[in-house]
Amino acid sequence: MIQSTEPKTILLTGATSGIGREMARSLAQQGANLVLACRNPAKAEALCAELRNTTGNPRISAMILDLACLDAVRRFCAEFRQRHAQLHVLINNAGAFSLQRRETCDGFELTMGTNFFGPFLLTCELAPLLAATPGARIVNVGSAAYRYGKLDLNDLQLTHDYDSFPAYAASKLAVQFWTQELAVRLAPAGVTANVAHPGHVKTAIWDLWPQPTWYQRLFLNLHAILMISAEAGAQTPLYLATSPAVAGVTGGYFAKQQQRPVAKLAHNLVLQRALWALAERLTGARWGGL
Repeated sequence: MIQSTEPKTILLTGATSGIGREMARSLAQQGANLVLACRNPAKAEALCAELRNTTGNPRISAMILDLACLDAVRRFCAEFRQRHAQLHVLINNAGAFSLQRRETCDGFELTMGTNFFGPFLLTCELAPLLAATPGARIVNVGSAAYRYGKLDLNDLQLTHDYDSFPAYAASKLAVQFWTQELAVRLAPAGVTANVAHPGHVKTAIWDLWPQPTWYQRLFLNLHAILMISAEAGAQTPLYLATSPAVAGVTGGYFAKQQQRPVAKLAHNLVLQRALWALAERLTGARWGGL
């Protein structure tokens, strides 16, 4: 539990809806110095005002961040470093799911660009700040869908045969590999990095099919049986962000607040390191060691 007498600085992306909103509510109640990184300024400010009013916590602020634009990520990080001397917890929660193939302003396929490349650059830019903060944590919101993912480093932009779910699964496999490599690289600095699978959560992502085909409708109907609330989905990432029980635990995959074995396809260390090197080159990130 975060003590309000010594508030920890927590950066949360994608806070205005779904599990991000529930995490923001819980962290605000715990007295965190909470920074909400959101794409929509009006929604972000409205949420800040709501949380300040309902929780009595005045240490809630919003900063604008578009993870689908690398220049925007760099500007955000520069401003964040000016405002904050420490970063105790970074929660990479924001994500995308696209039915059609679309591109970010940098030419990345939108799902991979938003779910992986943007957070990759954000985390690299803020890594020195995390390393300078005792006991800092990184929580990457992943998905069990990574088990169905395939990564072709020669076509991460999915220019051939795009399909929405394989694109999403590939992005979450990239997150799994990236988190495992982060854990190795940040271990000397005492920073932990873990993946949280929130569960199959009922969020606005499933409203993307305004006129679903018969098989999409069947999928949604079957999937709805297993869906949980956003509040329930927020519990595992919150656990990784705040619980003393996982202090020092790193490189893990968690579901239902329990560490789970990582699927065999995510044990490929060669691919893991090659993905990191490619992400550095494509985003212009400069890790440089800590």
